[in-house]
Amino acid sequence: MKPREVRDLPPYGTKENTPLPDNNFFYRPWMSDTQIVVMLDMLYRLNPMRCLEFGSGFSTCLFPKFIGVDALWVSIEHLDYFKWAIEKDIPQNVRLVVEPLGDRYVTIAKELAEKYGLFNFVLVDGDAPFRDRFVSLAASIMSKGGILLRHDAPPENIPVIVDGRDVREDFEEHGLCHGFWWARK
Repeated sequence: MKPREVRDLPPYGTKENTPLPDNNFFYRPWMSDTQIVVMLDMLYRLNPMRCLEFGSGFSTCLFPKFIGVDALWVSIEHLDYFKWAIEKDIPQNVRLVVEPLGDRYVTIAKELAEKYGLFNFVLVDGDAPFRDRFVSLAASIMSKGGILLRHDAPPENIPVIVDGRDVREDFEEHGLCHGFWWARK
């Protein structure tokens, strides 16, 4: 039997070409091993009660297992595919919100903060063009002392300019760590 060529395959993320793992599958976030360890260490040290994740995925299945059982992990995603792929295996303490790309994809976080309270921990790993907007919004929905991690950060601590201002000024301190840009409010 001749193997199918790449151009013959349906687009990535469709039911036709994306087999789902069974319940025993270990969901591995699309992060380096070091970044996963940094995340787990951060969650352990911070012990957050309310977490917000911009950009769901396999991280949504793994990281909420490392916060308290009475803690909440809210995840905002724009692709129905990820909801379909992970919803049966997300922990009980996760609230998954699917919102199409657009202004509301970012601003829905304000509504979620009003509903659940200010977040102690924010992970920004959503759609790349929206990441700086997430970072800009994060300070307004975080509690004092809360931590923000932005995945796939630039290799230098360069200004994060949104609407003509450097949003790093909204945080007490910030820096780089293994591909994360982090900030503490």
